[in-house]
Amino acid sequence: MNKKYIIFLFAFLLILAEVSYVNANLMISPFRVIFEGRTRSDVVYVINRSDETKTYRIEWFETFADENGKYIFRDKMTPEQEAALKPAQNLIRYSPRQVILGPGQKQAVRIAYRKPSGLEEGEYRSHVIFKQLAGTSEVGDIRQNKDTAAMQLLLNMSVSIPIVIRHGDLKADANFISGNLESNYGPDNEDVFNMVLKRKGEASTYGSIRIYDANDERRENILAVVNNIYVFPEQDTRKARIPAKFKIPSSINRFVAVYTGRDEYENKVFDEFTFER
Repeated sequence: MNKKYIIFLFAFLLILAEVSYVNANLMISPFRVIFEGRTRSDVVYVINRSDETKTYRIEWFETFADENGKYIFRDKMTPEQEAALKPAQNLIRYSPRQVILGPGQKQAVRIAYRKPSGLEEGEYRSHVIFKQLAGTSEVGDIRQNKDTAAMQLLLNMSVSIPIVIRHGDLKADANFISGNLESNYGPDNEDVFNMVLKRKGEASTYGSIRIYDANDERRENILAVVNNIYVFPEQDTRKARIPAKFKIPSSINRFVAVYTGRDEYENKVFDEFTFER
C-alpha cells in the first residue's frame, strides 16, 4: 500500500469521525434531514465557499453510535452492532449525485423518501457525505506533502449530515442518570462536567445540555453548555463531557443540568437533574 493511499484513507476516516456541516470551503444546509409524519421530500443545498470551481460527489455510509457519541463504521462493527442498524439509504432517492460549482455558487440536491408497503416501524438513519473531488493542483499538493499538510487538505474536502426517517408512532425521550464535576482535567486543568443520559423510547432525541448553579433560581448564568447532543435508538446510555466556561468556585456545590430539545423538539424539556460535585 503506497503512502498516498494511506494518507487518503486516514484522512477520510477522520472526516467521517468528525461529522459536521460546514468547513472553510464547503457549506451544507440544512445540516440534518428528518422525515416523519407526512413529510416525503426535502432539499439540501451544497454551497461552494471557495474561490475556485469544485466538484462534489454525493455518497452514503452507515454508522453505529457508541455511548460516548463516537461513530463506529460498518467494517469495525460487531455482529450485534451491525444487526441493530436500520439504514435509511435504501428508502431514499436523490438527485443529482455529483455537482460542479463555481466560486460562491450553490446547488439544490433533492431528497425523496419512498416508503415501501409493510415497512417495519422504527427509526432509520444513514449519513450522506458531500465529498469534494481533488483537482489537479490539489493532487499535486498531496503528492508533495505526505503528512500533516496533506491530511489537513483532505480534511477540508468533505462534509456529512445525517438523514433520519421515523416511521410509526415512536416515542423519543431521555433522562439523566448521573452527573459530576471533574476538576483540573487535562493539560489545561479544566473543570469538566460528566453527564450520563439514558434513552427512553424508540426514536432519537436531539438537543442541548446546559448546566447551572442549583442556587441560581433565575438561571441567568450558564456554567457549561453543549449543543447537538443526540441519543440514538442504538444507545442505551449517552455520555457527555462538557467543559465548564470557567473554573467553578468552591462555593458552588450543587448543580442543575437541563436537556432541552432543538429543531423538531424545540421548547421540549427532556429532563432536569440536580447533582453535587
